[in-house]
Amino acid sequence: MPVAQKRQDMGIGGAALKRVAAEEVFDARGRVLAPALAEALDVSLRKIAKTAHLTERALRSNPTSERLQKPGRKIAVLLARLDDLLGSRRSTLIWLKSPRPQLDQASPLDLLIQGDFPSVETLVYALESGQPI
Repeated sequence: MPVAQKRQDMGIGGAALKRVAAEEVFDARGRVLAPALAEALDVSLRKIAKTAHLTERALRSNPTSERLQKPGRKIAVLLARLDDLLGSRRSTLIWLKSPRPQLDQASPLDLLIQGDFPSVETLVYALESGQPI
């Protein structure tokens, strides 16, 4: 049975998957692709490399590096949550790139690039649950 049919039978079509993770950042085998992640976040490949603790050159030669997978998946999930919450990728990018007083005037994107996922996840959770931020 084709994968698409299995997904449909399980009630997880393309729209449902999009809410789980920003699927445009994955390749056909489910690996995070560095250039696609950079494009989705509207940042340079150098910043994505920093997230994975790699050089830009290393990431260019291996765009699905194992070291990118864990942070890349976390970012893909946050992108989908924010897209769903804020209504568009444009709004998501504006939110991610705007300095936040709760983050000592750093932007959520800056913290994601540095690997501080818990701080950003806490803010996203607060938004989702309607808490004032």
